[in-house]
Amino acid sequence: MNPQTAAIVNLVNFKSAVRDTLEYALKRDTHSVQAYENKKKIILNEFNARTVLHNTIENSGEAGEKLKEMVQKLIDEIYGEESTIVRVADDGLRVDVAQAIAIFEAVIPVHENVEMMVQSLIRDCRAKNIDVSEGITLDKAEERFYRSVALLTLSDRLMALFNDFNAAMNEAKGQPNPSANFISADIGHVARSLRTIRDMGRVTDVRYKDVEDNVFRVLDYMTGKRDMPAGSNWRTVMQQLTDSLNALLRESQDAFGAAFQPVWKEYVEEARRQREAAGKPAPEPVETEGEPSEIDPATGLPKA
Repeated sequence: MNPQTAAIVNLVNFKSAVRDTLEYALKRDTHSVQAYENKKKIILNEFNARTVLHNTIENSGEAGEKLKEMVQKLIDEIYGEESTIVRVADDGLRVDVAQAIAIFEAVIPVHENVEMMVQSLIRDCRAKNIDVSEGITLDKAEERFYRSVALLTLSDRLMALFNDFNAAMNEAKGQPNPSANFISADIGHVARSLRTIRDMGRVTDVRYKDVEDNVFRVLDYMTGKRDMPAGSNWRTVMQQLTDSLNALLRESQDAFGAAFQPVWKEYVEEARRQREAAGKPAPEPVETEGEPSEIDPATGLPKA
């Protein structure tokens, strides 16, 4: 594995930890403390040690400073000792899913910016005729998985907010009210994040785009920009959307795992060889784990 491919693998592993942070935007009875600690270890190490991410941030001027602020925000809000969103307690990991929008706004900018960093590296390698085909294949699989996770978690929050909005309006007999206005503002935040996922994406296969288009079709139904098909109702529309997102997530997760495992094994072995040649101990690199579960449309909760 050449150094440039190793750099891409390193950044993809960091992006994976960032991506998996989106699991805390989903309602779940329990969360793995070990998976949380693994993600935290990866993010802190890549940010603070002399890694590809750290060095690129330090050498990227104003753009690097902005990314540095984004990663620090992610650490402070979700992995920091003072986090109000996620914290380790005596009885396990406690997650305040009500702060899902704060999770989106911390995670998405970091992932998008690191992905741009990877694309810049790939362009540079192509210009210099350096073969990073393994890294390109891996990064494509990770991006598809990330956007599938983002579509699912954002849509899950969107549907919950829409139900809350309707309940608030019904309680006020259809009249504008502070609760409905507050929920409407949150819906706007989620809609903007969805547009970021769509507009920044490079995934173009028909299977993925059909599901993405369906998300925005449902958003149009909610905002009155499009009429629902005759004979449809909200229960059916939301269940169909959830089913399609779950299927895409499973498919993308499997494809990423198949792409990641052999390259990661090669990356770990190469890192060990280099450290042994330098006479240094060779700690095992940390791999991410704990992706979001499939959502049960009947309960709105992850399936067991």
